[in-house]
Amino acid sequence: KESEARDNFQFITGLEVQQVGMIYKDEKKLFHCSPDGIIGDNAGIEVKVPLGKTHAKYLIENKLPTPYFVQVQSSLYISEREYWWFMSYCDGMNPFILKVLPDKIFHKLLETELQSFCAELDSIVEKIK
Repeated sequence: KESEARDNFQFITGLEVQQVGMIYKDEKKLFHCSPDGIIGDNAGIEVKVPLGKTHAKYLIENKLPTPYFVQVQSSLYISEREYWWFMSYCDGMNPFILKVLPDKIFHKLLETELQSFCAELDSIVEKIK
C-alpha cells in the first residue's frame, strides 16, 4: 500500500519521489534516517497508510500527527533538507498531504541529546573494552 500511496502523491503533486535506503547526517555515520523517499535536492517524504478511522482523524485535524513529529523532524535534521512532506493514505478517501518545515528549536534540543547519548555510549564502550 505504501508504494500505491507514493504513486498517488507523485500523481497529485507532480513531484518525483526517489526511494533511498538511509541518509546519514555526516561522514561519521552516527545518525541516520530511513525516509520513504527524497524529492529533488530539498525535500523528503514520510508516508503512512493507517486504518480509515485514523486517517479520517488526520484529515479533520489537518496538522502533523503528534506520533510522527519526532520522526519527521529528525529526518529534516539529519538530511538538512528545507522541508518534508507527510502523507497519510487510505484507499477510497482523500489523501492527507502536509508540507512540514524544520523546527529549529527542536533540532537544537535533538542535537544536544544526540551528542550526550554518543558521549555516554563512548564512555560505556571504553569501560567494557
